[in-house]
Amino acid sequence: PQYKESDLACGMRGGKTAIVSMAMVFEYFCTFTLDSPSDYYGLLGKQPIFHTVVATTTDTAEDGIFYNVTNMIENSEWLQTWGDLAIRSDMIKCDAKDAHMRVMGSWATSAVGRSNRAIAMDELDMFEDTSGKRGAEQMYSRLRKSTDTFGMDGHVFALSSPKKSDGMILTLYERNKNDPLVL
Repeated sequence: PQYKESDLACGMRGGKTAIVSMAMVFEYFCTFTLDSPSDYYGLLGKQPIFHTVVATTTDTAEDGIFYNVTNMIENSEWLQTWGDLAIRSDMIKCDAKDAHMRVMGSWATSAVGRSNRAIAMDELDMFEDTSGKRGAEQMYSRLRKSTDTFGMDGHVFALSSPKKSDGMILTLYERNKNDPLVL
């Protein structure tokens, strides 16, 4: 299959969270400004379109990328004019467009069943180093597949400070380093 992820590995204090936060605001904006996102993507009427921020724990997801995203949206009068956005501590909703952004801890079974247009995986190498439901490979694999509905508009932003040479972020880098569709 053709990969379309954006895999970022910048090291510690490299601005990863800020970059991915901006990308997630842009991805969410691209969804909720469509006249009818469900129709545009050929989904069932009013089917929710998710933009998910996932980290090792829900608190970590809320305190990092999601905090930055909500801060950018709340402090932008221009973004606020594009939709009726309801911002909560763990979710942003635009009910009129069925566009949602939510946070999630690393648990692969809770990741399935949603149509995700964009996913941000924060500190991927800190996910469990197992083949189980909390493992980085399982989480990445299941969440990446949830973007397939959106074709080339579906994106995964995986970021991490590398933990070890065979960790998930460097594995993704090696797997995709020659793919022109991957940043």
